[in-house]
Amino acid sequence: MTVFDNENKLVENATAPKQMIEIQPQRIQTITLSQYDKFKYKVPEIEKDNQYRCVVYLETDFWSRIEQVIEVTPGKPVLDITLNTWTLKNEQTDAIMKAYDQKRILDMRVLTGINFKSKRTERYARILTQLENRGKRIRSFENHAKICIFRTKTSYVTIESSANLWGHVAVEQFTVTEGKKLYTFHQKWLNEMMKR
Repeated sequence: MTVFDNENKLVENATAPKQMIEIQPQRIQTITLSQYDKFKYKVPEIEKDNQYRCVVYLETDFWSRIEQVIEVTPGKPVLDITLNTWTLKNEQTDAIMKAYDQKRILDMRVLTGINFKSKRTERYARILTQLENRGKRIRSFENHAKICIFRTKTSYVTIESSANLWGHVAVEQFTVTEGKKLYTFHQKWLNEMMKR
């Protein structure tokens, strides 16, 4: 077996399924959010088959921005959510569990990077315990993607972002897309990674 065979095997084990989709939202909006702007100030309600491309000054953490998107999504509560991040901190873990315990989210899964599991063992063990106590799962792999997908009774939302689910101060970008096609694309490969 050559080095390239090993590399291909690693890539096959870590990547999304080989598929392409064509997405054509009805409308694309570009939004700049300052430190104190909330998503609802610019988008009072997520509309069907629309896309919102945002640049944001992230003053605390990205989970708070995800909650702002959930707030303006029709058909709540969130039936299920999949959070895919490289890393997160205890404060974000607590906020996510609070949303679940308050039944704003009815089901959830979390995927993280393998480095989070191996280098931040205390934080990883903490979220693992929190999820297991609620009958939920976590999976870590060679992962650097930042994706959140969730659905309600009437909406399918995908959030693709440069930001991890942890607290820091930086300019980040994220795109919110309402539409079943993109949601299903990410759901398929994220579900495959959960099973490995």
